Amino acid sequence: MSTFEQLWHVHTYGGDRQNRANQEWWFENDERLPLGHCCLQFVIEGSVKVRFGSESALIPNGGAFFFYYGEDSAYGMDDDTATRCACEFMVFDGIGLREHFALMSREFGNAIAPKQAKQLSDLVHALRDRACQHLSDDHTISIPSVYNFIGSMFAILEQGKDTSRKPVDKAIHRIATNPLYPWSIKEVVAEAGCSREHFTRVFHERFDQSPADWLNQQRVKHALYLLGNTFMTVSDIAIQAGFSSTHTMARLIKQDTGKAPSQLRAADLIAK
Repeated sequence: MSTFEQLWHVHTYGGDRQNRANQEWWFENDERLPLGHCCLQFVIEGSVKVRFGSESALIPNGGAFFFYYGEDSAYGMDDDTATRCACEFMVFDGIGLREHFALMSREFGNAIAPKQAKQLSDLVHALRDRACQHLSDDHTISIPSVYNFIGSMFAILEQGKDTSRKPVDKAIHRIATNPLYPWSIKEVVAEAGCSREHFTRVFHERFDQSPADWLNQQRVKHALYLLGNTFMTVSDIAIQAGFSSTHTMARLIKQDTGKAPSQLRAADLIAK
């Protein structure tokens, strides 16, 4: 395998048009090779039936879905779909890309609504034009474009999911996915559109802790890791772990471990 093949790149771009009356059209992805190829597929005519695990969905005209070779999923046409369909697809490859697709699948599901699919389709067409340059030029031209595209894909899917969340779920998701940020609970609930009392009650039901206690626990855990594994100063660790001050971090660490931050440095780090 070449160096280029190990990095993220566009493997294939193409299209497919099918008529259910003429032939069977169905793909079981757990049997497809090479393992790890990641596909983003747009339905541009008709509809496509998709199955992920035990759950099935119908992707309409204008929608999209994504999967990777080797996972327990399938797609095609059956009695629930339109008699005709047409798709465009882009296949990606590279070390670690499958894990990113799996993460997006767990977080957002594999079906993409038409509004988000349109945004992704525009980006795919731009990426297709960019990727074509490597056919007669340096392969590395397309690599940054693919990295940027996957990041944009995650952001678009996150934005689509966020619009469907209840206000309290928006607030909880925002904090739970980035506990090291120095959040103001008052500002988060105001922006989400829910009351602080309701947010606190629902958060406690889900995490069995108050928001403040849960955030402190996550920050202390991260600070302890940095103390034992890096050369960062205590003040820099406090900032990176999301504490309002070094004093606050030291107090909570001593409360949790019975020791001051300086006592928790790994012996080999102290020696150096």
